[in-house]
Amino acid sequence: MDNKTKLILSFYFLINIITVSIIDKIPCMEPNYLNQGINILKIEKTDINLSPLYSILIASLFNLTESLLIATSLTFVFFSTLMAYFVYKFTELNYGKGPGIIALILLFFFPISSVSIIGYSHSVIVSAAFLFGFIYFISNFRISLNNKYLLASFIFALVSVLTRPETLFVIFLVIIYNLFSLIISKQKLKGGLLISFMIFGISSGLMLHKELVKSASQEQNNIGVFTKSKYSYMTFIHTYSMRYANAIDDELAIKYSEAHIGTPESNNFSIARAISKNYTQFFSNIVFNIKSTIELFGKPILIPFYFFIFIGGAFFVFEQSSKSATVLLLLIIGNIVPVLIFHPEPRYLLPSAVAILILCSVGMSALSNKNKVFSIIIISGINIIFYIRYAVIFSDITLSRCQ
Repeated sequence: MDNKTKLILSFYFLINIITVSIIDKIPCMEPNYLNQGINILKIEKTDINLSPLYSILIASLFNLTESLLIATSLTFVFFSTLMAYFVYKFTELNYGKGPGIIALILLFFFPISSVSIIGYSHSVIVSAAFLFGFIYFISNFRISLNNKYLLASFIFALVSVLTRPETLFVIFLVIIYNLFSLIISKQKLKGGLLISFMIFGISSGLMLHKELVKSASQEQNNIGVFTKSKYSYMTFIHTYSMRYANAIDDELAIKYSEAHIGTPESNNFSIARAISKNYTQFFSNIVFNIKSTIELFGKPILIPFYFFIFIGGAFFVFEQSSKSATVLLLLIIGNIVPVLIFHPEPRYLLPSAVAILILCSVGMSALSNKNKVFSIIIISGINIIFYIRYAVIFSDITLSRCQ
């Protein structure tokens, strides 16, 4: 990485520090993560409702800083910058240095990766950092067949999933795609076997994680791979409270879902059992969530509309980098599918938004130098306006980011 790129990345790091200073809030779920993490570090039995890995991270930083605000702020600043680094590296690897730098610049004041995450859900940015690291490393492995990239992609994939379980679907799609890509390119023996080993390794890691969750849990019933099944089930039925009451509320979710799929207890907090009881309602939820997701993609808090204008330009270079374009498409699809099953929120769609940003940067790179610079200046200027707008809204001390 040259000095110019390091300077741009350092400026992004500085913007993150300014952002956490403006918002100046502890994410609403962070105290729950902290309490769970402290109990885990003390080797005390506790209710595992949230990601144990992220809980341990927050609890460890809290023990070092003695401030939850500082701990969560450090988490955001470091991992947001790490995500930007891997976005740059992936874009540079597949499309060249120019698009990589454009992607970095566009990330500066990109609302979904800055003010719309700060003070709300830092586990999302941590998982996204490892997700884009995984995508970069496995793409590098596909190109070079260097074992160190496969090992790195395995580690990053596992950490991403254990931080935010919904990334498992994205990672599965990307691994399968790379497996078939290597087979088609006649690298069947080495590439196929190694990626198969990676699938086995991730599966083994998840099974081990389930046993660790069970051993740390106060309650031994309804233990899932990542957390207690009850928490996942409640997240699943939130679509009912959103459909009928336009709110994310546990009591309302139970009230409205009971008539269609029964009580949580009657389903033993099993999402699969709840779905099998009423496929019609499940597909109604999917349709509702598709509509909500489309509406979110039209809002500047997720993807400002002007980003889509430049995606068409990316097709000029897709012929050279069709495999990386496919990976980005799988990233978007794999990110959206779990959202449709559970419920959409802007923060859950962060990976899709960043993938679209990469495509936008590639499209911009196809422009002439004069138009390229002009477009970057205009988009960055509008991004700053939206950034300031959301910074003012989300820094309001009366605003609960959990609502």
